Amino acid sequence: MPLLKPSRKCRQKWPQYHEKSHCAVNPHVKLSTAQNEAARFVRFISFVIFVFHPKQTAMKKTILLMLCLFAALLQTANAQKQRIIFETDMGNDIDDALALDVICKYMDDGKIDLLGVSTHKEGANICPFVNAMLTWYGYPKVPIAKSATPVSRPQDGNRYADVVVEQTDDKGKPLYKRSKKEKDFINSTEFYRKTLSRQPDNSVVIVSVGFGTNLAALLNSKPDKYSKLTGRELVAKKVKLLSIMMGNNQNPDHAEYNVACDIKTMQETIDEWPGEIMQNPFEVGEKVVYPSGIFNERLSWTENHPLVKAYNTHNPNPHDQCTWDILSIIYLIQPDMFGTSPRGTITVNDNGTTRFTPSATGKHRYLITTPEQNKALQQLIIDTTARKPKNFKE
Repeated sequence: MPLLKPSRKCRQKWPQYHEKSHCAVNPHVKLSTAQNEAARFVRFISFVIFVFHPKQTAMKKTILLMLCLFAALLQTANAQKQRIIFETDMGNDIDDALALDVICKYMDDGKIDLLGVSTHKEGANICPFVNAMLTWYGYPKVPIAKSATPVSRPQDGNRYADVVVEQTDDKGKPLYKRSKKEKDFINSTEFYRKTLSRQPDNSVVIVSVGFGTNLAALLNSKPDKYSKLTGRELVAKKVKLLSIMMGNNQNPDHAEYNVACDIKTMQETIDEWPGEIMQNPFEVGEKVVYPSGIFNERLSWTENHPLVKAYNTHNPNPHDQCTWDILSIIYLIQPDMFGTSPRGTITVNDNGTTRFTPSATGKHRYLITTPEQNKALQQLIIDTTARKPKNFKE
């Protein structure tokens, strides 16, 4: 008999013992590559200790327990991260870029696992800009997707995405490096279906700070090679929350931008979304402003900051910036900084205005803030965006 061949009794007992030991990697927790390798190593060592030493001594049991605790810590740390997909109309208003900065900082802190960024604004440099930002912040591998039916808004201000992407250094090379090419920006519906199908049930938050274009397409999608579920069924199974910046609950005559740009798809998204929705309405972000001087004062620690370049392009005549989109991100990580409405139902009218109707059985709520919370949120955003990225390299 080979020296290291385990007995039949050990081989039969191992699965039962392994399950009771809780050393197995939790299939409902997505680990990083390094964490997966560490967890596999822990499982292997645990297996060796048990199989080749069936007579457990106190010391061996202690070692095995410590290994199991180590594996559990790996899982717990990652389980605390919010898995998010960022849906954005990046390209005209700077708060989308500010929101991406905050996402990257929360990734630095181990609080967010960014599964990907999906875009729906027409423009050749929208996805390259997102990629340039993520690469600069140290996250070049994050998937980026684009809509099959992007919304055209050529009249929307200065296109900071074009300026940042097209800027070159003294050698004529792109000043802000990119890790992806055009072929790498996949169709948003395919991206959603592929990504959601691989996530644990009820684990993903979609943060939407733009139109309903891609979300409606996802809901209407058919079963495919990634999942036998329809889009609506896939969302119901995998998504725990839609955190969405849209609408205005204080002014019934205001057709808010994110709604007005694609009314039909926003109606479909709000009416047919099968799960919970947290609305971040216009009036909240309007009260939390980002002082214009902060960009060039607190973010001047490097000469070429893509966010500063984007801001100066967006605001050639500097003025304070409302923080609409950013608040949808902050709520996920620090919900205690907000109040929320009672449950109810959001209605998107044909003219782009919105209405909230309280209902105990409703799946919709919206954010509320006090003057004190507005001040605290403003300071948090200033401090977060001014911080140097963890993975920044000159």
